[in-house]
Amino acid sequence: MKRAKRTLLLMSMMVLPLTLPAQKIAFVQVQSVLGEWEEYGEVARQLELDLRKAQFEFQGMTFQLDSLQGVYNAQQAMLSPTGRREKEVEIVELQKRVQEFQLNQTDEFSRKQMAAEGPLLERFQLAVRKVANDKGYDIIFDAAALLHAEQVFDVTEDVLYELRRGEQSSPDGN
Repeated sequence: MKRAKRTLLLMSMMVLPLTLPAQKIAFVQVQSVLGEWEEYGEVARQLELDLRKAQFEFQGMTFQLDSLQGVYNAQQAMLSPTGRREKEVEIVELQKRVQEFQLNQTDEFSRKQMAAEGPLLERFQLAVRKVANDKGYDIIFDAAALLHAEQVFDVTEDVLYELRRGEQSSPDGN
């Protein structure tokens, strides 16, 4: 009984590929597209500037906190108990502000990134779909997921062409 099931399974595995239609497959080098797509590059540069500004502000706050702690450590022995408590409260409050700033900036940056990149990534998906439909591809992979593929299956330039064509056809880039 087991042998019959195994034989039937092996026969179906050999016949099944013959009955399925061949699928047309391609790949796109997503990082290359994003690197060459001017509109995406402008958005990425603006996000990088925003991130650097927040990092600079964060570094200033941490420097202020380190300085405050250094002064407290140097003067701790000379401070009255009330003075020590006041300085400790000041340090704790600044630590909280630094932590809140860091969390808020992380959340804000994520929101900005989603708002700025989201529509562009949707346009990228539409360009990939258009290339797939126009050229009859069933599947288009990201090249980063491939170990090997022949260049003949690379549709990166086609996707870039569609993205650039879209930028030229509408003044607002949509």
